[in-house]
Amino acid sequence: MDATVLLWIDDLFSRTQLQQKLNARHVQTQIPLNLQDVLARLQDDPRSIVITDSQNAILTPENIQSLKPFAERIVVFYPHVQHDRATALEKQGLRHVYPRSRVFADPVNVLEQIMKG
Repeated sequence: MDATVLLWIDDLFSRTQLQQKLNARHVQTQIPLNLQDVLARLQDDPRSIVITDSQNAILTPENIQSLKPFAERIVVFYPHVQHDRATALEKQGLRHVYPRSRVFADPVNVLEQIMKG
């Protein structure tokens, strides 16, 4: 897979788990520092993809507005019990909102499907 994956995940355990799975499949990962870093990387590299957690405090309505131009390249995972949060994120314009288990089971497959369009 020829893309850089930005793991914008606050939870260290989740971030490390995904990073190990992606690195094992030779997918380059980076850890962005803040929203500005994410936006800069998305603008600079059209093949970059962001994976983030629906529980990430940075996913405010204002910040989601900033991310909307890149919505096709943002994956948000959510706990199965938070369907309402997933629906709210989709209504705000994020297109790839999946249960945590789907993303963690095979993150490369999820990313490849997104890249295919």
